[in-house]
Amino acid sequence: MQLATVGVMCLVAAAPGGITPPPDPVAWFDLLACALLATVFAFLVQTWAQARMSATRAAVVLTMEPVFAGLFGVLLAGDRLTPRTLAGAACVLGAMYLVELGPRHGADAKVERLEA
Repeated sequence: MQLATVGVMCLVAAAPGGITPPPDPVAWFDLLACALLATVFAFLVQTWAQARMSATRAAVVLTMEPVFAGLFGVLLAGDRLTPRTLAGAACVLGAMYLVELGPRHGADAKVERLEA
């Protein structure tokens, strides 16, 4: 449902400027790779994994997305690793560890006790 809604909204937003198909086979390949691997496969894995862990643990894992995006940007796209980038990564990682290693309260504590 989420992917269908985003698809329809993108079509509506793009319609006034005109919608043209990709110009060549390489662009079609790139489009299909992004659609199938980066979207469909990623959502399937994410949904499967979230069904098997607590909401807090899933949220912590999802907070790592900007850290990995930055890492791949530096390694693959030549982005610069600046003090500001490192400080942002440290903040995300620090928050993740505080949430994950801190005391458990409420439903997550009960779930972890049952899992142990």
